[in-house]
Amino acid sequence: MAERNPVVDEWISKAEGDWRAMQLLHQQPGHEDAVVFHAQQCLEKYFKAALIAHGQTVQKIHDLRELSRQLGILMPDWEADPSDLTRITQGGVMFRYPGMEAHAEDAARAVAISLGVRQRLSGWLGSLPEAG
Repeated sequence: MAERNPVVDEWISKAEGDWRAMQLLHQQPGHEDAVVFHAQQCLEKYFKAALIAHGQTVQKIHDLRELSRQLGILMPDWEADPSDLTRITQGGVMFRYPGMEAHAEDAARAVAISLGVRQRLSGWLGSLPEAG
């Protein structure tokens, strides 16, 4: 089995940092904005790790739907709900600024979507730490 590109491991490590932050913040009320932000960051980094693992150069974009579309070209059996990805992408930006705030339902949905995407990508990226 070929050795994995170390850049992929770096992206996974960064994604895992956002994964842990999202989980910790989700355990306490009042951090819903940050939960959605870290969910977006986590998925963006996992997608980029998967693209790099498939020999692609990643663009400096943050749109989860577009990153998922690019991944789907490389892996025809890949799928993720585009509306879920759009929701997290938009929430990761909107909820960082005054005038908009995430609610418990937004945070819970972001965590659930992240868990599902993370589990599916684990098969392509290799074993990821337990979701805990």
